[in-house]
Amino acid sequence: MNEGTTGIIMLIIISLVTSIIGNFFNKNYWLTVLITAVISDVLFQIAATIHLGHLDAFFLIALIVAGFYSLIISAVVGALFNLIREYLKSGF
Repeated sequence: MNEGTTGIIMLIIISLVTSIIGNFFNKNYWLTVLITAVISDVLFQIAATIHLGHLDAFFLIALIVAGFYSLIISAVVGALFNLIREYLKSGF
């Protein structure tokens, strides 16, 4: 695996974990999507900096791109959580 593939896998894992944890504790969809996207983006940048040993030269571009993908993952996970909540609230 090269560094690009490792980075994408780490971004997906970090975004999924933060989105799942965020949706367990907060039921407001948009607030949870925004908060978990920002947290996962920051955690990913910290992990990338630790992995490289220095701050990437294209840090700002990576921050924007990773934030966009984190937002998409957070929105999908949040939508799934809302569907599950509505299903459970309706009494099966």
